[in-house]
Amino acid sequence: MFKSIIPNIIYVVLFVVIVSSCSDDGSGEYIQLEGETMGTTYHIEYKPVNKTSYHEDIDSILVAVNNSLSTYIPTSTISRVNGTDSIIIVDSLFMIVLFESIDIYLKTRGAFDPTVMPLVNAWGFGPADSIDIDSAMVDSLLELVNFEGIYPALQKMDSRGVKKQPSILKRDVRIQLDFSAIAKGYGVDLVSEYLERKGVVNYRVEIGGEVRAEGLNDESAPWRFGIINPEEGPFKDEDYKVIAHLSHGSIATSGNYLKFKIIDGVRYAHTLNPKTGYPEANSLLSASVFTDKCMTADGYATAFMVMGVKKAFSFAETDSTLEAYFIYSNDSGEVVTRYTSGLKDILEEL
Repeated sequence: MFKSIIPNIIYVVLFVVIVSSCSDDGSGEYIQLEGETMGTTYHIEYKPVNKTSYHEDIDSILVAVNNSLSTYIPTSTISRVNGTDSIIIVDSLFMIVLFESIDIYLKTRGAFDPTVMPLVNAWGFGPADSIDIDSAMVDSLLELVNFEGIYPALQKMDSRGVKKQPSILKRDVRIQLDFSAIAKGYGVDLVSEYLERKGVVNYRVEIGGEVRAEGLNDESAPWRFGIINPEEGPFKDEDYKVIAHLSHGSIATSGNYLKFKIIDGVRYAHTLNPKTGYPEANSLLSASVFTDKCMTADGYATAFMVMGVKKAFSFAETDSTLEAYFIYSNDSGEVVTRYTSGLKDILEEL
């Protein structure tokens, strides 16, 4: 059903860390901005064309993303979608993320499914209070994990020739969406595209570990991003597993080694498998995806954590639009890495 409506054109823990050689003493030509958004922080660095900050405009963009996609804001678009109405008018930002999610859902055969929201809340990883959960509840909530129960309506003209507002239809009013695994990446994309419209050709944008970069840093070298070693945790610079040198594109990382719940003495990671209803338990510790758009990288990083290293690596190797770097435990319990061939020239192993 989805194939006919796609244009031609959960929870994620992010551990890509900026490795910057630039100073913030004002001596360089590059502008550095930082702030808070989406329950985390953002850091932006760019070489302006006319020494303009753009800070206020960037904050406005991020506020708009929050007001559309944050499940922690009761009045947001997604919170209205998660209410009890079956037909909901939505905004254009929501529709763009919805169509991208549909595409990833189809290509990963359901490994990425934003309708896991009822399970996210039940396991205590969402805005709702944590509740007791058992196998019967998981089975009941799994009935609501059905992305094909969401019908997006494209903008059409009414009888007067006026464009209607986009809307979606829920087959079951109890279906709820969670775009946490893609929203930060979308925010990165919107800010990056804004800077490009302003004529900026050298920049890096990071929100909560999701990054997109273009051009060169203030040392006329590709931007440097560190991927955290899950054996150590993100505490010191030397805890990076690898450094990526990037002059075009995005990186998003999902991992299961920091965000988790202890329930009855059992450790449950935050990545939920939409097909089983349970936190996914496999040997994959983190998946970093490299591609053009950050929201695409964001979504695939989550899907890969569900798929496991073998299936995810095979997927990434055969998809010409992306590359991936995996950190996982082998059969002997050793932490090892594997990455697709296209990354060979940009990675610096530590």
